[in-house]
Amino acid sequence: MKEFNHFAKAVLWLIVSLVSVSTYARLSDSKDYAPTDWIRAMSVNGNSLWLATEGGLVKFDTKTGETTIYNRTNAPIPEDNILSVACNGSSVWFGTRKMGVAKLEKNTITAFYSPVSGMCPKQYNMQFAFDGDPGNIHLPYNYDRNCAAYTGTHDNNTLLGFIWEADPTTRRRILRYCGFTGTDWNCPEAYRAVIRTLLASTAGLAILPIQDILGFGADTRMNVPGRAEGNWCFRITRDQLAGIDRAYYRELNQLYGR
Repeated sequence: MKEFNHFAKAVLWLIVSLVSVSTYARLSDSKDYAPTDWIRAMSVNGNSLWLATEGGLVKFDTKTGETTIYNRTNAPIPEDNILSVACNGSSVWFGTRKMGVAKLEKNTITAFYSPVSGMCPKQYNMQFAFDGDPGNIHLPYNYDRNCAAYTGTHDNNTLLGFIWEADPTTRRRILRYCGFTGTDWNCPEAYRAVIRTLLASTAGLAILPIQDILGFGADTRMNVPGRAEGNWCFRITRDQLAGIDRAYYRELNQLYGR
């Protein structure tokens, strides 16, 4: 019986060793089918598996194992940072991080993004505008019609918080650009000057967060990217909504054709 146990253990060890070697052999034969490990989206079209990666658009043939990578080095795609992909018949549509949507069909890539096609509007943020560069695309005089412009998004400080926390040089640049001539910048007229400038711009869509309409500070900021706690907690009351100066904003919308 003792000899049998030794024999059984030896056989078991042999089986485990063979399985390990076989597994290692299969792993060692593997190769990278994408330029990065970060796969953001996938779509299947027949034998083709399409991958959206931060290094380009990838086509993997599940039948032959052949891989084709489309990126800026070998194809006229808008950018390499691909966020999404979807197949529709013979067409493969993919969305990029900053340069809109593109379509691959019969080895021809067509990009759809503003200002080339006018299909996908740009987005501009006034809080990014005042770095002293007159060519800054976020400055309202650089907007095109086909765009959406904000005083700030959910990932930014409120307008009041932004102006409060800006350094004196940047604050003076903001208020001068927006036509505020008062001596005390800490007043509703200063913040309204920024809002008025945005509404007077050529942007097809102007967006004002409710915190900016109400003149709320940084304590009502919606989100701080990268912070795990304390986000998305802002709430508003009926009384606060009722306190909005509707006549003022109605006048501005009518004045600037919004």
